[in-house]
Amino acid sequence: MNAQPAGATDEDRVFMQAAFAEAKRALGRTGPNPIVGCVIVRAGEIVARGYHHKAGEPHAEIMALRDAAAAGVDASECTLYSTLEPCAHQGLTGPCAKAIVAARVPRVVYGCEDPNPLVSGRGLLMLEGGAVRVVGPVLEAAAQALIRDFTVSVGEKRPYVIVKAGVTLDARVATKSGDAKWITSEQARARGHVLRAEVQAIAVGVGTVLADDPALTTHGRGADPLRVVFDTRLRTPAKAKLVPGAVIVCAKTAPATRERALVARGASVLRLPGSTIDVRRALRELYKTRGIMRLLVEGGPRLVGSLADAGLVDELVMFMAPTIFGGAAPSFIAGEGISKLRQAPRFSLEGVERIGDELMLRYLRA
Repeated sequence: MNAQPAGATDEDRVFMQAAFAEAKRALGRTGPNPIVGCVIVRAGEIVARGYHHKAGEPHAEIMALRDAAAAGVDASECTLYSTLEPCAHQGLTGPCAKAIVAARVPRVVYGCEDPNPLVSGRGLLMLEGGAVRVVGPVLEAAAQALIRDFTVSVGEKRPYVIVKAGVTLDARVATKSGDAKWITSEQARARGHVLRAEVQAIAVGVGTVLADDPALTTHGRGADPLRVVFDTRLRTPAKAKLVPGAVIVCAKTAPATRERALVARGASVLRLPGSTIDVRRALRELYKTRGIMRLLVEGGPRLVGSLADAGLVDELVMFMAPTIFGGAAPSFIAGEGISKLRQAPRFSLEGVERIGDELMLRYLRA
C-alpha cells in the first residue's frame, strides 16, 4: 500500500479509483499517449468525468472540465482528480495544467508523475505557480501500473510487448505431429479475442500465417488491431486473410517480386537492413512510424523466442488447458534460450482468472 502523501485523505483514494476506471475505458486506443482518467468532485460527489480517447484528441482533464461546464458546474468549487500529472507542454493539444489554472480549480490530486523525463514535474510546477493546491502522488503504484506500457515505450522507444499463448499444462502449443486446433476452449479463445481489442497491433511469425492463415481480428469484441507479420524472406501468401492493411516486416534481401504482390493486396512492407530481422530494431520502427505502444504477440515459437532472447517480453498471458502432450511436442517458445539459471528473466504473477477448467495467468516482467 502507498504511503499517504501530505494533504491527502481517504476520500481522495476513493475518487482516484474512480479516475482509474475512467482511464481504463480507452485501454489500447491512446498510443503513443498513455491512458489517463479524470473526475471532478464537489462536496463529496463526482460531478464530471473524462478520459483521453486517443492521440490528437483532448486529454482527460480537458474532457472532464468540458463535462463540468456542460453541467453548469463551477470548477472553482471543485477538486480535480487525474491519474497522471496534468501536462504542461504544447503537443497536438494544449497544456492541461494551463487550462486547469484558467478554470480556477483550487485543488488537484494526481496519481503519479509523468514518466517522460522531458515533461515530468513541469505540470505540477505550472499548477502550483497558478495558485492551485496540488496533492499527490495518491495510489502511486496503481497509477504507475496503469501506464506501464507508456513508461516502457517512452523510455525504450518501442512498443510494450505482451506475449499471449494457449498452452497445455506442460506449456506445449501443438502435438508432436503439429495438431494444434484447438488446445484451449472456445470460452478461453473468446477471452483472448478481448485482449486483441486492448492493443494497437498484433504480431505473428510467418510460420503461423502459413500453418493457420489467421485473420487476427477481435471477432466483434472491439476495434481490430493492426496486423504485423515477421517474415524474413516474404513468404506470406498475397492471398492470406490478414494481408490487406497489414505490415509485413522483412529483411533487405527479401525478393522484390513478393513485395509487389503483397503491396498490390494492400499490405505495407517494412524492410530492415541485413539478411535477418533484428527484432529490437523492428519494434523501434513500429513505434517510430506507426506510434505502436501496445503490441500483442501470438506466436509462433521462433518469434517469441527471438523476443525473449532480446529481453523484449514485458508481459505474458498464458491460457492453460487441463491436458499434457509430452514427448517432442513443441513449446510456445524457441530461440537460443539460456545456459545459466541466473540468466533467466523473472516475472511476477499479476492475475489469475478461471475459465471453466482452464486458467488465464498474467505475468509482468519483474
